Amino acid sequence: MEEEDVERKNIAFSVMLPSKGRNRRMRKKSFTEAVKEKYCMSDPNKIYTSGFVIDIKVTGKPKTSDSEAELAYLRNVVLNNSCVGHAGVPNEGLSSLCPNVVDLDLSSNDLTDWKDMLTILSNLQCLKFVNLARNKLQNKENTIQSWNAPLPQIENLVLNGTFTSWQDVIDLTKKIPSLTELHACENEYEDLDHPEDAYKCLQNITCLRLNNNRLRSWEEIWKLKHLPQLESLILSGNPIQHIFYKEEEECRICCLENPAEEMETERDISMEIQDIVEDIVGDVLQMADSMETKEGEESSKSTECQHGDPFSRLKLICLSETQLNNWTHCDELRKYPALKSLRIKDIPLVKKLDPEERRKLLVAHMPNIMILNGSEVTSTERDKSERHFIRYFMDKGSKPERFFELEAKHGK
Repeated sequence: MEEEDVERKNIAFSVMLPSKGRNRRMRKKSFTEAVKEKYCMSDPNKIYTSGFVIDIKVTGKPKTSDSEAELAYLRNVVLNNSCVGHAGVPNEGLSSLCPNVVDLDLSSNDLTDWKDMLTILSNLQCLKFVNLARNKLQNKENTIQSWNAPLPQIENLVLNGTFTSWQDVIDLTKKIPSLTELHACENEYEDLDHPEDAYKCLQNITCLRLNNNRLRSWEEIWKLKHLPQLESLILSGNPIQHIFYKEEEECRICCLENPAEEMETERDISMEIQDIVEDIVGDVLQMADSMETKEGEESSKSTECQHGDPFSRLKLICLSETQLNNWTHCDELRKYPALKSLRIKDIPLVKKLDPEERRKLLVAHMPNIMILNGSEVTSTERDKSERHFIRYFMDKGSKPERFFELEAKHGK
């Protein structure tokens, strides 16, 4: 009799749980329903004990004194892979359910419309971190651009694998000026086209992650050059083939911020040309030249760029798994004024070298780098690496410019 009972128990256990699991995977639910299902007290009638008697006492956390919300204590909500397909926010919002959520993880769900996503965010005004990765969100009817409800002061936003266009990302950040870290990986970006004034909506970004997109040209990366607070730029997994740094160029931001001055300058030049054509007298020409020189000097002082060098605060850049294959790329990295930390693994340039030699050559080539691939570069290591660099290239026909610098420093 006991054997039959045991057998019957095992069968009941194996039948109930798989059936319940299948229903959960197939049925889409609202955000509100998913929160209640995971964080509110479950119906005790739905507890399966497979024949054993279990006495469970659920106490939960107490409500805060200043809130009547059922889940007022809740700060972190993790609903990844929870079959969330729409917002389902009641008319009264989420103030009576979970108004104090700070971290929200909705990755790998079935959300497809930015309207649902923005509805959820607008009802959680305490949010600081939001993970929306791997929800294929569509901006139907330009919802992002027309959204008027206030959004929370989010600081860290993850949009990996959402396939949200770069322009839509820019427009979204206009509504979240508090954003300091943006993840936009695996979205198949081939370019980073945006309006010239886009830097204004990204002015607080300190870390930008663009891993595993389809960015090939450094011209696209160069469009980010005037993000004023950018310190970390992650580009690993992009098929980038070259790098450059332009030390002097006309600042487009200044032109945009001073359109009246630019128009006035053009008008003055036109008038001067007309005067020169009408008046051929030599002394008048000489006087005009003198005045033009003086005005040019004053104009240069008054319109001096206030935005600093390109990438003036960039301290860390990650270029692992790119297609860099020339030592001149290392020369260009030396020109970035604040760059101190570099991650650069699995690139064609040094892929065939053993790890020790690879590190020595990279350390020697870039004297500005203090941290390479996560490890600090000591003065002793740099000295040994520089001497190794000279020996490595000494008998090679083609030598990088750095070889001659180090040869002058250490001797042959």
